[in-house]
Amino acid sequence: MYICSKNNLLQLDQASKAAVTLICFSITQTGLASQMLGLAIQIEKPTLETRLNELTSDVEQMKIKLDDIEQSLLQTLASSEGSLLDNTDLLDSLNKSKENAETIAVSLAEADKLQKQFVKVCHICCISLKKEIRIILISILN
Repeated sequence: MYICSKNNLLQLDQASKAAVTLICFSITQTGLASQMLGLAIQIEKPTLETRLNELTSDVEQMKIKLDDIEQSLLQTLASSEGSLLDNTDLLDSLNKSKENAETIAVSLAEADKLQKQFVKVCHICCISLKKEIRIILISILN
């Protein structure tokens, strides 16, 4: 059984509270705006948000990988004996670090580009939503 109420300060007796779980479904302006914007973006550019989330996740994984390589590099440096130029493990680790840093830089640039595109689409969606809401409100009031 479901009981719906607009009263978010609903008072129940102890017996009722034991049998009921209260869930607040009150709507805030910020939450509603965020949901509407998310829906508008899904309609206008459905792949943009997905791609941005994937890219952000990839960049985070690459940063972790780069940190692991740097830790390995520091450990190899600390335990190296003799000439550093003769240590092939150290040179390989340096090359891996360089390659990963370049890959991360490219991914960060792409993420920044997608973020700017996302903001632009959000702005466009907000403008079109404002126009639609204005039309709906005018038609309701008349």
